[in-house]
Parts: sequence; structure tokens; C-alpha cells
Amino acid sequence: MKFLLFIGFSFLSSLSLQAHEYFFSFAELAYNSNEEKLEGTLMLSTHDLEKWFQTKKLAVTEMERHVNDTKLIQQMAATLFSEFKVKNNGLNIKFEIIGFEVLPNGMTNFYFHSAKTARPKILDITFDLMMNELPKQQNKITYLDNEKSFTAIFTTTKKQSSIIIE
Repeated sequence: MKFLLFIGFSFLSSLSLQAHEYFFSFAELAYNSNEEKLEGTLMLSTHDLEKWFQTKKLAVTEMERHVNDTKLIQQMAATLFSEFKVKNNGLNIKFEIIGFEVLPNGMTNFYFHSAKTARPKILDITFDLMMNELPKQQNKITYLDNEKSFTAIFTTTKKQSSIIIE
């Protein structure tokens, strides 16, 4: 009887340990007035990111192995920025990845910046990163401006948002 209870408990536990139901990614963006650039960080679950890159046919295995692979990083950037787009005062902004790191908490941070651009008054953002492959994906961006912060949340039913900097 104890063996059957153990098997039942193990089965139920394994159901709860399967892949999570909801997926999240975060972005932070700020204007560097000294450099006249937008600078930011994309924060994503490493596990989800690796699988997502593989669905996009990128030769990604474990993110840690690719930190110095400039060709693959360029492919990652093109893929990431095809689903994370920003317009600053109506102009499309092109971002470049400076680097990335895989953190012990299971997240990967991509650090990026733009070319020179004007200080934002209105940011129009499309942040549907991973939403086509993960229908329960939710994304959030925070724009930091001096002492103020502005936040927008994105879901599969709301993939675009504008932030008006006051």
C-alpha cells in the first residue's frame, strides 16, 4: 500500500514539475544623455529562450556556451529585435547587443544600445517577443527617465503600447 501511495504521489508531483504555464520577459530602457543613446536590458528565462531560439532555427544549445560567438549573437539580436521594436518620437530605433550574461537564477540578460537619438518624448513599443510560440507569454517594459519610471505590459491581445514621457 505504501508503495502505491508513493507511486501516486510521485506521479502527481511530476505533473506539477512540468513546464510552467505562463512565460515572462522584461525589458528596461533608459536614455543616456551623455552618449545620446537609448540603453537597455532584456531579461528572459534562459530555458524558454533556448527553446525559442531553437524554434527559430538558431544553433543554440546552452546559452553559456555562446557568450563569445559573435556570429550567433548577431543572429540572436536579429531574432530578438524582430519581436522587440521601439520607435522614438516616431522614428524606428535599431538596437545593437553589447553582450549578454546567463545568471544563476535561470535568467539571461541581454544588454543593448541604440545609435545616437533624441531624448524620447513618445516611445511606441511592440513587444511580442516569444508570443507566437508561447501563447501565454507576457512581457513588461520599464522606461526610466531621471527620477521617473514608466511601465507598459504586453500580452497576446496587446502587443503594442506607447509611453509618453512627461
